[in-house]
Amino acid sequence: MISSKPKISLIIPVYNGEKTLVACLNSVLAQDFSDYEVIIVDNNSNDKTKEIIVSFLKKSDKFSYVFEINRGRANARNAGVEVASGEIIAMIDADCKAPSNWLAKISEPIILEGESVVSGFEKDAVGNYWSKMRQVADWQFIESKINKGYINHLDTKNFAIKSDILKRLRFNSELLAYEDWDLYLRLKKENIKIKFLPELLVEHCHDSSFLELFFSQYMRGKCLALILNIYHNNPEFKEILEADESARSFKIRNFILFIPWAIWQFISRPLEAPYNVTADLAWKCGIVSALFKIWR
Repeated sequence: MISSKPKISLIIPVYNGEKTLVACLNSVLAQDFSDYEVIIVDNNSNDKTKEIIVSFLKKSDKFSYVFEINRGRANARNAGVEVASGEIIAMIDADCKAPSNWLAKISEPIILEGESVVSGFEKDAVGNYWSKMRQVADWQFIESKINKGYINHLDTKNFAIKSDILKRLRFNSELLAYEDWDLYLRLKKENIKIKFLPELLVEHCHDSSFLELFFSQYMRGKCLALILNIYHNNPEFKEILEADESARSFKIRNFILFIPWAIWQFISRPLEAPYNVTADLAWKCGIVSALFKIWR
């Protein structure tokens, strides 16, 4: 049972976040929730990230610094989980800004309603073509995952979870991306539901260029294939994966039909086509790259 006034451990993993980290830390420092700690995990950055963290350590005793030499978001998140002392663990990314009531709102269903995991959504903080298209695509994807106030998905840039659950499950440290989807699959296997608060938004610096979009989708596709390779012979995950849209993207017919689909995108949806085709191509390239690694 969670106490009526629990402590929250807020974990912020960061790698080379000098451009966005100050705004993020200022936003979490301004929370109207009373009892919380902020664990900033420096994932072996080589820019001015550490200097920024040190400056905030001097501002408030809520902040603590953890250095994780092994790069990868899963490693960074796990390093924060290891030292978290709160009954609830919340996470936000270093390229996000939270509203002042964020911690209070995202922890409320856990404290008052007995939920185990809560996830919010995000809004675009950049405002160019690529980021706007990302916002639209993300919401379309999320809409398909909502079911009676819960969601069949997990986004670690805006979520909270009972500490004992996350300390037991952790993140898969072998994954460089999509570690939140892997955690979702394991939560789903244990019938742990994720409460969704679509109105609880953090500002996020979405992919804002062709290259950023391609790289992020490539890494997600690559890690999707690695995750599927882990679970494909596990009967406990068979039904979960068969029902999941991300897992179904692995089907061979999606690769065969890519070129005619891409052509049709430029004919029927010329404004959205550059984004849609780039995202899907990068996703498929990531999958193929992982398959070469698996088959070697």
